[in-house]
Amino acid sequence: MNVLVLDDDDTILKLMTRIFTKLGCKSLCTNNIEEILRELNVYKTKFNLAFVDLTIPFVNLKNFLPMLKNACKDIKIIIISGLQISEEYIDNEITYDLILTKPFTFDDVKKLIEEYKIEINQI
Repeated sequence: MNVLVLDDDDTILKLMTRIFTKLGCKSLCTNNIEEILRELNVYKTKFNLAFVDLTIPFVNLKNFLPMLKNACKDIKIIIISGLQISEEYIDNEITYDLILTKPFTFDDVKKLIEEYKIEINQI
């Protein structure tokens, strides 16, 4: 499974890298949109799951998330945020599948990975 994490918090990026390594997933954990575009366009990487920070600076999620969904048709997009948010808070033009509130635990992420693996195996 290929997992993408886009967040501006280095602590989150390091934590997610360790979690996905431990779970046996390939991951790209970055704060750099150009790195993601290179993975998608040059290396043709297909991500299965994406964790994207709701308030990451310099990224227009209204543009980025549909582009990501177009490049990776079956991707599940999880919005992560340190804010206590509800679906009503998020602009209805933002494409996503789930909201995960920070702080989250290894077990929270593991459960999402396991649920997604079950889902893709049923297709």
